[in-house]
Amino acid sequence: MLRRILVIAQTELRLIVREPAWPAAFTLMPLGLITVLNAAFSKWIRVNMEVPNATGSELSVAGQAALFNIMMLANFGLFLYRDHSTGVWDRVRAGLATPGEVISGKLLATWCAHLFQFLLLLALAQPLFQLRVSDHLVALLLLSVATVTATVALGFLLFSFINSSNAFEATAMMGSMVLGALGGAFAPRDSLPAWSVLGQKLSPVTWTVEGFQRLFIGHEPETAVLQPSLILFGMATACVIGGMARFNANESKAKNR
Repeated sequence: MLRRILVIAQTELRLIVREPAWPAAFTLMPLGLITVLNAAFSKWIRVNMEVPNATGSELSVAGQAALFNIMMLANFGLFLYRDHSTGVWDRVRAGLATPGEVISGKLLATWCAHLFQFLLLLALAQPLFQLRVSDHLVALLLLSVATVTATVALGFLLFSFINSSNAFEATAMMGSMVLGALGGAFAPRDSLPAWSVLGQKLSPVTWTVEGFQRLFIGHEPETAVLQPSLILFGMATACVIGGMARFNANESKAKNR
């Protein structure tokens, strides 16, 4: 079983590498937005959090990295729905692999691609935005894995409910903007209206940003990211359970309506 999952994941990764336009765009665009947002975040952190040397990247990098990781689910949907419309899904299922193994392989490939994109953004944040990533490597790796796991699990949940590639792409795009806004990707969470507090807690972006805030603004120990990471893993678990309950391997996903 594991071997078949790994083979499917390897094949899927080859396809992703052959069509790098979307992953590349979702890596370059956040860099531009971080550059624009840093000034506003910097002023807020210096005045309201009393951190005199803040650059703004302490919050903006986490918010944009998490937001675009969710947005990149549109690329995940592109491959999955195309498999259904071209008959690839049926041909793979006709072999020895079970539906669970097929979807697991595709999710594993997506997880690897999303983790690479997230870690690349963090690596670039140090030289470009003076974010001291190298000071918290272990904590940031844990937080990155938790963020990506929650994101990919959310993608699986959406895929299990949505039968149209167009609807999936629109949901991923618009949903990422809403979750990003609630989570502090465009403005500090403390500056958002009080009625948004519940929505903030339900956004995975919130907990990624929270982990960064504890490390880079609160200067808390590495273990400070355990709580937000566990919450992200909890979100991932809930999404997987919901997706498994709804997923039907025989359901048509080839529609574009």
